[in-house]
Amino acid sequence: MDRKLAVHHQVNQGIAAGWRTGVANSKGKYVCLIDADLQYLPEEVWRLYREIESSRVDMVQGFRSTIERLRDSRYLYSKALNVLLNVTFGMRLRDNKSGFVIARRETLADILKHRFRYHYFNTFIAVAASSKGYSIKEVETLFKNRNLGTSYIQGFPLKLIARVLTDIVKAFQIKRLGSLPAADMTAA
Repeated sequence: MDRKLAVHHQVNQGIAAGWRTGVANSKGKYVCLIDADLQYLPEEVWRLYREIESSRVDMVQGFRSTIERLRDSRYLYSKALNVLLNVTFGMRLRDNKSGFVIARRETLADILKHRFRYHYFNTFIAVAASSKGYSIKEVETLFKNRNLGTSYIQGFPLKLIARVLTDIVKAFQIKRLGSLPAADMTAA
């Protein structure tokens, strides 16, 4: 039986809080996260599901195909950030910051637990999974132009870059120093 449940926050608490609330209220074996702007196609969920079932990895992440992908400044920022995340955290993913993932409910709940307050925790979902020892496999998925909402990356986003770099320093401290006392996990 196909059941859907909508859960809303009274006040916008950010994407990571929305993910945690969704995972906490889910009942299925797996949970799939997909951005609401419809750049990832819901029809592609089956690719991630098929891969997690057949490969037995902990998390499958859709990496954004270059087919039909707009190659603007946001594309370049994304590529640069991916290189920075791979180098900083010793990873080799094509798309570290993809918001299109599937994992067992318990695994995803653990991945979403984090220390510190981050401006953009959604950038670190693969980093968090890897740092916690989870295996990740990437699957190429279509990535379309935005159908809903607007990008938070406009022009030369100096403030965004500064916040992402601050988040990287925090994430690196966690990876290097190991477990630290829990902090407030709400978005900054």
